[in-house]
Amino acid sequence: DGPGRGEDFGPQQWARAYVDFAHHEKRAYLQALGLRSLPFVGWAAAFTLGAIVAPPDAVAELAGATGGRLVVVEGAGHLVPAEAPQDVARLLEEHIGAHPPHHEGARA
Repeated sequence: DGPGRGEDFGPQQWARAYVDFAHHEKRAYLQALGLRSLPFVGWAAAFTLGAIVAPPDAVAELAGATGGRLVVVEGAGHLVPAEAPQDVARLLEEHIGAHPPHHEGARA
């Protein structure tokens, strides 16, 4: 093991690679589909994992590039759907209601 090659080295490299993918190819893919993203994170996760896995600024930028928005759910940690299911349901209903699908075969 050299410097920076502890047990967290592999996961950190995967996380950085995903953020790079999300920042470039995924953004173009979502824009081409016309989908508005709604990433949400728990308040605790935004401050603990945020700097390592997905910097909040990068996630907010991706959301903004697709016409969406980043939501930080107060009182939730890393498992937002399990910790705040009512908030997740409300956020999804609001997001889908404000941005209904506009492609053939979409259900209303």
